[in-house]
Amino acid sequence: MQTPCRKTPGRELNPGPSCCKATALPTAPLYYIILYYIILYYIILYYIILYYIILYYIIFYYILLYYIRLYYIILYHIILYYIILYYPSIHPSIFFRLSEGGNFTLTKKLEKGSLLIYRCNDGYYPYPALTRMCQPNGSWKPAPRRFSPQKCKLVECPDPNVMENGNVSPPEVQYFVGNETSYECYSGYTLRGSSKRICLPNGKWSGSTPICSPGSACPDPGVPPGASRAGNMFGIDDKVRYTCNGELFLVGSKERVCLENGQWTGTEPACYYDTQEGRLIRISKSGTLNIYIGVDISESIEKEDFEKARDAIITLIKKVRTSLTLELPKIPKMGIFVQVPERGQFGPVPRATREGPVWPCP
Repeated sequence: MQTPCRKTPGRELNPGPSCCKATALPTAPLYYIILYYIILYYIILYYIILYYIILYYIIFYYILLYYIRLYYIILYHIILYYIILYYPSIHPSIFFRLSEGGNFTLTKKLEKGSLLIYRCNDGYYPYPALTRMCQPNGSWKPAPRRFSPQKCKLVECPDPNVMENGNVSPPEVQYFVGNETSYECYSGYTLRGSSKRICLPNGKWSGSTPICSPGSACPDPGVPPGASRAGNMFGIDDKVRYTCNGELFLVGSKERVCLENGQWTGTEPACYYDTQEGRLIRISKSGTLNIYIGVDISESIEKEDFEKARDAIITLIKKVRTSLTLELPKIPKMGIFVQVPERGQFGPVPRATREGPVWPCP
């Protein structure tokens, strides 16, 4: 008979044949496992839905902000337009504002064709535009710049430190209205022109261009402030050419030739900043003023635009005749004499004098 399997206190199992069988660990029922994965699935789904809800509200928030901002911009411009239109005495303080003591005038309120004219105190000029015109579509031309507002900018004179064979003092990075410079030549050179110059409110230097001349067939023609010169030989038939630096524009002769009489052809060049200011032209009783009017007559120009240009020129000639009280010849029907040679250059141009325009023979 088999001995039963039991424990005796303080003793091991009774010896004998193996009677105790190994029992397996308890396992979770299948439905617990399925429940676990279902719960995990819903947790993940919950966070995904929460993520998209948050994303939706963020997008909605920024869209709402955009339209609110757009609404206030439109409302602001409507109110501003109303103020400018019905309270013209108020808008100068809030519209077209200029710094450095500038002011402006506005014609025809804000109607089509209204002209906005900026003005600045002495030593300043309007930047970036002198005038603006109200277009039929309600925009300004030239258009205002968002990050470059209209202001009065200091008038600057060209850099005079281009003098050859001499010194300019004091050396400055920029020269503004009222700055004074003095000039001296190296040993062996003679100074011609102004020894001192002052920067004027119109952006030009007073006096004449100082030149250090070594003595040649022709004197050294010099280099005006803000210019560069090509050519350093001053013998007979030698040429010099001038170009302006940066945004300066050239007034005078671009090229000059040394003649046998020791004189240079053309007129002394000068470089100026475009300060967009009006310039007064004075003519002596015995003097003349040559006015050249160029009109583009290429195929790209519409007939209507050409006729507008023609009418404008006719009006200009009539205004000049009225202001000078001159008896000018009758203006021809076309108002313009144009000759176009094979090379595409214009032919003779009338010369304006106090006795009337002189039309050269072809």
